[in-house]
Amino acid sequence: MKFTNYIILHAILISFFSAACKKDGSNSSGKLEVTEFLPLSGGANAEIIINGSGFSEGMTVSLNGIPLKIINFNQTAILARIPQRAGSGKIEISNQETTAVSKELFTYNYQTTVSTLAGSQEEGFFNGPGLNATFILTAARAGLDVDANLNVYVTDPGNHCIRKISPAGVVTTLAGNPGVKGYIDGKGGNALFEDPYDVACDDAGNVFVADRRNLRIRKITVDGTVSTYVKTDTVAGIGSTAPYGIGINKKNGFVYYTEWNANGGSICEINANGQAKLIAQVNKPGDIACDGNNDIYVTSNSDHIIKKIDFKTRAVSTYAGTGQPGLHDGALATAAFETPWGLACTAEGNILVAGYGYGQNQPSSNQCIRFIDTKTLQVGTYAGSRDGSVGDQNGDLAIARFNGPTGVAVDKNGTVYVYDKNNNRIRKIVKE
Repeated sequence: MKFTNYIILHAILISFFSAACKKDGSNSSGKLEVTEFLPLSGGANAEIIINGSGFSEGMTVSLNGIPLKIINFNQTAILARIPQRAGSGKIEISNQETTAVSKELFTYNYQTTVSTLAGSQEEGFFNGPGLNATFILTAARAGLDVDANLNVYVTDPGNHCIRKISPAGVVTTLAGNPGVKGYIDGKGGNALFEDPYDVACDDAGNVFVADRRNLRIRKITVDGTVSTYVKTDTVAGIGSTAPYGIGINKKNGFVYYTEWNANGGSICEINANGQAKLIAQVNKPGDIACDGNNDIYVTSNSDHIIKKIDFKTRAVSTYAGTGQPGLHDGALATAAFETPWGLACTAEGNILVAGYGYGQNQPSSNQCIRFIDTKTLQVGTYAGSRDGSVGDQNGDLAIARFNGPTGVAVDKNGTVYVYDKNNNRIRKIVKE
């Protein structure tokens, strides 16, 4: 009822504000007071109507000390616009003599939007400004990561390269010779990869690569020098298997990677000295990530669940998912995923899941990024469709569309990056 009254009042006020203002001019009438305002919540550029008395020329309207633009007013009503990032708080109106404060709080709704950081949607190889750059991401369900300086690193499996996207959105090649596959350590374009699947960054700016067909974990230093960090086919108890996902514990520098093998799959740990060992078995694991408590999370691609590995005991448990493919939000035990792949842990300890984990371009109910709140133990859909529809639309979380989101990363500011595989694009999700 209040919202309906607000719409009616808004229309009426616009029609007579000009006349009323001419009549009332700068003369105030009565005590300066705020009796109510509508709506009680909104985002940037929302218009609110403030009712009260004593409104006059020269007054200011503010929220948390941030001025609101006064669109029109008379002695008893003000039409004002909420500025960006105003936050939640009480409405204040001040004149030369006094200040009136609303009794109720205005709730500011921060807007979160999806945009395209890089990629023209065409397949190819081209460095340059974000939307002009081209990748071949459709070649594999691969991943990305972001460093402390907000540089984004992307595996480009179709070009056998590691690409770098600056905070300004300019794409360059960090390492690898585009279109040339092989196995050579060296600097920049002299190094060769074959089908790199995932990357992880440490706090020193080093980038670790799951170089799948070479059966290697490679390390790229800040200057672009590539070396072999671990030979995955020599780890005891594993055999000759290829690495898929990779993650890093930024507290202790331990690197973790996933492999597929005849037994389903393995999770391996590389300590700070570069020594690798098997720590757990997970069926067809995808990506891997660590939280602030050093615990490890893994997507079990074929089982449609998220696994947790206790850092101290190495005990493996099912953290989220029923094991039945689908999309269902809710409690951890009742939530459903479909071939989940990418993982990222936020600074608050929550978990982002890239929902699409098919190697080929095929339909999926999870054309979206899922969100696991580790405090409420609830799973939600963060961005993208909930009905399996695909596309490349940017905008609000609910209207944005992806086509094969296989990788996800989050930076220190909470900005989320998505490896949008079948769109050949890297997407960016920014909270205002």
